[in-house]
Amino acid sequence: MTKDKYIDVRITFPNGEDFIVLSKKKIRNINLAENTIWCWLNEKEMLTVSSAIVDAYLHKGTKLYTVTYIEPNAQKDSIPTYPSNLDVQRLIESDPNIVNKAKDYLAAQLRPGLDQRLKALTTEAVTKVASEVSKEVTSRQGAIKKDAELQKSQQNTQAPQTEAPIDTQENTTQDNATDNTTKEGAKSGFFN
Repeated sequence: MTKDKYIDVRITFPNGEDFIVLSKKKIRNINLAENTIWCWLNEKEMLTVSSAIVDAYLHKGTKLYTVTYIEPNAQKDSIPTYPSNLDVQRLIESDPNIVNKAKDYLAAQLRPGLDQRLKALTTEAVTKVASEVSKEVTSRQGAIKKDAELQKSQQNTQAPQTEAPIDTQENTTQDNATDNTTKEGAKSGFFN
């Protein structure tokens, strides 16, 4: 999942029931380390997702997850099917902090699983990943350096090579003024 992808946000309950909470939302920003995505939502969508977060908090074994659209321009929006829980809506109204508590709780639940998966990696796998990351960093640095050199080269070829001619038919005062401007410009680097 990456920024600018389109997703559905879904919820699945321990009894197997699965609902669409949000439909075809564009990911505006993402932070995988904190298991957080940012999308633009209207008021109804904010209440719906808040209800789903609290449901996931209250009912053990409930999961909120996302499904990515493969061809968002060709695929139609799915229809949200999640029924906001009236008790959850009342709970949100009585304790506005419940949504933040639920988000923190869900994030805390996900972290141990991530830690276990990271511990399960072999030394060989970690070394291979580190080596590939190092190669990618080196490659990117080379590409950045090459791009900077290309831009510098283009700037040098686009710079004017000659000064504008001075009209010698004008009076001496204008010639001196033009000549002084040209000399000043040359000193400041305006003319090359």
